[in-house]
Amino acid sequence: MTGLLDPDGTLPEPAEDLAAQLAAIADPASTKSTMFLAAGSPEPARLPSGVGTARRQEGMLISGDPARLREFAAAGRLTDADMARWLDYPESKGAALAAGGIPRVLEAVGRQGRVVQQHLASPGSIPAATRAALAMVPGGRVRLRTPQAAVAARLAGLLGD
Repeated sequence: MTGLLDPDGTLPEPAEDLAAQLAAIADPASTKSTMFLAAGSPEPARLPSGVGTARRQEGMLISGDPARLREFAAAGRLTDADMARWLDYPESKGAALAAGGIPRVLEAVGRQGRVVQQHLASPGSIPAATRAALAMVPGGRVRLRTPQAAVAARLAGLLGD
């Protein structure tokens, strides 16, 4: 199944989470610079000043970093490692799974309770990943979930439950 544990797949995200991600990119107090919209995700009607897009069949990258947009557009097959680098994840899904231990999904949650950043984290990366995630959601928080709970929550958000 495509999703958080599939190194090559991404489920679409709820529109409210995507709006929170875009707001974080526009917020000068946030370190978030880039987001990915999986194919089938709702696209924003407007982008903040200085933010652009690059499109591929897999989805769209939105970023204030033109170099990331060029790399995304020019890449051959998208890899998990590429996506982790472009989205500022501390490790790729594959690396988190290979690190040993039971990985968790780390979510940076904004003040309104919406997910601004979400990625798979190995046990050893959680402290550094938490610090990085908190910098993306000033005034927000970080939560850890099992991969199953994160996928279920994303699906529930997509289905309106």
